[in-house]
Amino acid sequence: MNTAACSSDSNRALVGERITAVWQAAGVDPGAAQVLEYARMNRPRAAACADLPADQRWWGKQTSTLPPGKVAQADLLGRLAGAFEQQGYEVRRYKSSGSETRILDAVNDDDGVYLQLYVTGGGGASLDVKAGPCAARLRTEPDPPYLQET
Repeated sequence: MNTAACSSDSNRALVGERITAVWQAAGVDPGAAQVLEYARMNRPRAAACADLPADQRWWGKQTSTLPPGKVAQADLLGRLAGAFEQQGYEVRRYKSSGSETRILDAVNDDDGVYLQLYVTGGGGASLDVKAGPCAARLRTEPDPPYLQET
């Protein structure tokens, strides 16, 4: 995997805007979250993107974390699932069989954005936002111990 920081990438602005919008939709001050560095991932041989031209097999990614205690897990998941669905995202929820951790997984093929939010029982959260021509195609089922909620 080739990763390169790409501060001039216009995709970076989209990813950053989505991070801010997610925390706002959750009722959390975006300033309370830590935002890690943006990275552009170039994967010319990515199987999930094999039908795209080689120069379109990339995505940008940024992670943001929220410390526990800012919002309750159920509130966070409930607010965001509804907000994502209203914006046209396909939303899936997963729960861990070994802890109180939950995953909210959302993808929007129209805008090429893939969001994955891990939330602990105490409300700590880690949000990964991916965007770009290949981003929405990266969605896979989480590994065990996560099981899809019905």
